[in-house]
Amino acid sequence: MANVGGSVKAFTVDSRPFSVAAGADVELVVGGIKITVEMNGDGTPRYLGEMTGWSLSNIDAAIDNDKDDLGFLQGVQNTMREVVCTIELIDGTTFQGKGLPADQVKYSTGKATSGLMLSGGGKLTPQ
Repeated sequence: MANVGGSVKAFTVDSRPFSVAAGADVELVVGGIKITVEMNGDGTPRYLGEMTGWSLSNIDAAIDNDKDDLGFLQGVQNTMREVVCTIELIDGTTFQGKGLPADQVKYSTGKATSGLMLSGGGKLTPQ
């Protein structure tokens, strides 16, 4: 079977659906252990593991001002409490995890999109 890539179809934050601009190159990190290799003086390696959370970055989320999407996202961020986030890829693959909008919630008036990052602890799980 061929590898499939492409847009993120949609995502949800606390069950609220958002569309993603077609062609957005979203970066997805499922979370888990990140390995760094460091060398010893004799040339042998040391493998250092670090736990990382999941993230979805470079999201160009479609924003509907009539639904106060920006206010909703900022409100979720202001609570600082994890909510369920779901991500659906173009091929129907879906992941779910608990997290929050991270960094600043920014709005592009010319594109009616928000450049978002979602992030959380643990791993994204396939659905």
